[in-house]
Amino acid sequence: MNALGTKLDDDTSVFEWLSDEGYATGLFTDNTYLTDLDTGLSNGFDVVLNDKDPFPSGISPAAFAEEEGTDRVAFLRAAIESDAPVPSLLNGATWMLKWHVPQLTAGAVFTRGFTYAEHFAEWRETTDGPWAACVNLMDTHVPFRPDDEYDEWASDDTRSARKSVAEDDVGEGEEWKYALQQNRYDGTIRQADAVIERIVDSLRSAGELNETLVVITADHGEGFGERTPVTGDLATGHGDGTSESLLHVPLVVRAPGQHDGTVIENPVGLVDFPDVVRTVVDGGSPDFDTDRTVFAGGLTDGDAVDVAYERHESVGVSKYVRIGDNAWTVHAPDPRVNYLHDEGAPTSVVEEMASLSDAGVARDADVAVSEAAHQQLEALGYTK
Repeated sequence: MNALGTKLDDDTSVFEWLSDEGYATGLFTDNTYLTDLDTGLSNGFDVVLNDKDPFPSGISPAAFAEEEGTDRVAFLRAAIESDAPVPSLLNGATWMLKWHVPQLTAGAVFTRGFTYAEHFAEWRETTDGPWAACVNLMDTHVPFRPDDEYDEWASDDTRSARKSVAEDDVGEGEEWKYALQQNRYDGTIRQADAVIERIVDSLRSAGELNETLVVITADHGEGFGERTPVTGDLATGHGDGTSESLLHVPLVVRAPGQHDGTVIENPVGLVDFPDVVRTVVDGGSPDFDTDRTVFAGGLTDGDAVDVAYERHESVGVSKYVRIGDNAWTVHAPDPRVNYLHDEGAPTSVVEEMASLSDAGVARDADVAVSEAAHQQLEALGYTK
């Protein structure tokens, strides 16, 4: 068992506030971090739908492992003695196939986003009154398995290479494998775009799009062997908190009734999402633009990383990075081009970083993380 340190406190989620305001709330995702773990991130949702098991009438292996442990014999006995032995056994077999032979289950540990788009549409159509939903797509997570129609950057050569090499195991001198990974990742981005298109089209067809605040974003990006300007290390996965490929995420917002688009040039932060939602509910316009310093952060080699942004005088952003007592200034003309501008950072920014404090919205988690949940986190790239 691995302990989950903290969880979001009660009465702090904007979805709890929306529920109190009379909104029906729904969460649709395969993300264990939101649905299975004691993170508090599902607080405020009336409906939480996690579609990992193909037979809902049977015992869920994930739920069994969370409550009873990962003893396969114990699960087998429970499945046989349950009211739905065959669906339970099939759920268990599917779970094992997903983890150990992913190529037999379309190569996906996670359910395709189209499934959740359909679940969301069904829920919305049967919901009376105002609603608020979070659809968290997992298509773009490892092991990066887009459907063939979205695997646009693949060729006969790359498909052959994928079959003959362990592309996820990159050794010294094998950096070329990152190109295989990135091509497949780009295919999952295209697939996620298609899922979003389906969701937006369903809102439009139902006549609800012009009454809906739509926010499209992500929790992180992904590194594929880019050299980070601060540490000089390769950015791989999402474990380097200094990499712009990790920190720079999409943010597309459509306000109710909005038809004309605009681009915000200043750095913005997702931390403003709750305030934007409250503003729209109160009849205002969504505005992520701010004149305050925008912060991000993470870890690199176990050390805490603080990052601050401001608009660069010419193009892109200036990024200030602090690790321990060391600081750097990086110019990022765009997310893919970053170079070290200077050792050190402006004193005012360093002082702002040092003055950051706990927001007081978290408390100790109540339970330990089961081995099954730990395995899910490992698939998400949050543990090693």
